[in-house]
Amino acid sequence: MGAPKTSRSNVDTESKRAASLARKRARDRRAQQAMRDRAKGEVETLRKQFTELMHHLTEREGSFSRDLLRCMDENDELRRQLAELRQKKARSDLLPDPAGMIRWKRTNSFCVDFSVLAALASPDLVSSPFSPPLETATALAPSPWDSHSQSPTLPLGQGREADRLQLPLHVPPTCPSDRIMQPFIHETQLLVREIPTGATSASASASTASWKSTSPASLAVIQTAITRVAGDVLLTYPQIDTLPKKLACLYVISTVLNWLIYGTHESFERMPRWLRPTKTQLEVPHPAWIDRIQWPYVRNYLINNYRQVTFDDYSDAFSLAFSVNWPYPDNTLVLEDTGPGLASKRYFLNPVFEAHIRDLNNWIVGPRYWQVYADLRGAYDSSRRDFGNRATSPSSSGPFSFSVP
Repeated sequence: MGAPKTSRSNVDTESKRAASLARKRARDRRAQQAMRDRAKGEVETLRKQFTELMHHLTEREGSFSRDLLRCMDENDELRRQLAELRQKKARSDLLPDPAGMIRWKRTNSFCVDFSVLAALASPDLVSSPFSPPLETATALAPSPWDSHSQSPTLPLGQGREADRLQLPLHVPPTCPSDRIMQPFIHETQLLVREIPTGATSASASASTASWKSTSPASLAVIQTAITRVAGDVLLTYPQIDTLPKKLACLYVISTVLNWLIYGTHESFERMPRWLRPTKTQLEVPHPAWIDRIQWPYVRNYLINNYRQVTFDDYSDAFSLAFSVNWPYPDNTLVLEDTGPGLASKRYFLNPVFEAHIRDLNNWIVGPRYWQVYADLRGAYDSSRRDFGNRATSPSSSGPFSFSVP
């Protein structure tokens, strides 16, 4: 009797267990299906997001490409306009509009002939040298160191012969610039020495005959001619390619020419100390172009070795490598004279720029120079050490004497 009950109980238990297991499996299947559905939904969502992002990225890339092309076009246009502006500037006067120009009443500054100024500012516009024949010069410019104040001293060239100082010794011209300058210096020296008496020298050339006068105007024409000759020489060196460098070289060449022509204490004192002749320059014959080198000890070295160093080689290395370190715009280099009673505009170097280039430390040369003239390094450094900074306050002493260190 007891066995059948036990059997039914076992069957019921097994049935319940099977039903429970079936329900659990069903729940597991539903849970797994739900997980798969969620995963599928998330994948689909991510796929849609990816598609949208790729679409936006493509649009943005297209937008950026269009912006880049537009910027490149604008850049090209700006470059073209800048080139046009530079070309227009080169074809216009050097100085800015008079309404905005710095004006300065000068007292004793280096004047710049306007034709020289215009030619140096835009040499591509000059089809031929701008210096007219000296006998036809009619527009009289002021002396490069003219002053509105009345000076009690005699004008340049009208001092006594005894006041003249010893000049450097030169060999015959060895380069084109010396073949221009040395005859000019000789003829002008003859003229200057005749001005006090008005005498006529048979050896003076016809090109200087029209200058012979005791009036200050004759001296003004001489000074204009000096500046123009210096400018003509500079125009033959396109490597000197910036206006500060051109005006600095114009100042040096004109100052040396004044000293060589007049040979007076006054013209000597107007030179920066480092430009004054050394003992070697006064005692050893040498090419005249060496007198225009900025560094005194370098001049001494070149004088002692001038047969090994040609002007063409030196000028090529120097012109491409030197700088005067002027940190301001070109329109600060030259000022307009505002003195009373002027018949026409006059221009002169900004006194700040003049003081800047009178400091030898502002004249530097780069690696290209040293690649060719490494032997000059010691002379260059010693010149800067001994003559830098003090050059802006020239002393009134005579020619200084020193030897190559």
